[in-house]
Amino acid sequence: MKMRKTELTFGLIIAILLLLSIGSSLISCNRGERNSNTVDSAELEESEETKVKSLTVKVAGAMQQEFAITAEDSASLNGTCNPDMWANFGIQFRSPGYSWLAVTLMTKEAIQTGQTGDIPLDWIDFSYFDEQNNSVTYKGKGTFNISEHIGKASDRRLKGILKGTKLEGQSGAEGKNIDLEAEFDLNYSCGVEK
Repeated sequence: MKMRKTELTFGLIIAILLLLSIGSSLISCNRGERNSNTVDSAELEESEETKVKSLTVKVAGAMQQEFAITAEDSASLNGTCNPDMWANFGIQFRSPGYSWLAVTLMTKEAIQTGQTGDIPLDWIDFSYFDEQNNSVTYKGKGTFNISEHIGKASDRRLKGILKGTKLEGQSGAEGKNIDLEAEFDLNYSCGVEK
């Protein structure tokens, strides 16, 4: 029995060291390969100005609804868009009947500061938690087009449109599909020019 406790303790210590090593490698890799022409958004002080200027979401298929969010509404931008790695960010917002809704994306490649045009996506996710305590997620392939992207410290802007066709229902919506179009205008950029 004593030997088993020692083996378990030793295994736990090894697992913790492995996790710390992976985390440390990711941090040093991210810092070591930084684009010399940009600084990470996190290096700048947070602006008092809201990051989500506007968001329009149109959903068709298993769910038929349209949402329009302005700077006066409660919406938040979460995640990261660092020009040295893939982008993974989303906009979470509220609407009558819902505790929260969110549109999230994951790119296949990094988005460079100021880059516009079509961006290859890994996936798009549309999820919500309604006031009846239903948690629902739809996920799948889609397109992302950036129409305007300014990365100056004094003037940041990211405008684009996400489109997903036949996003598949995951938790709470198995066997269902939706089409999604989300157009947004953000006081944000993927990195900031020096």
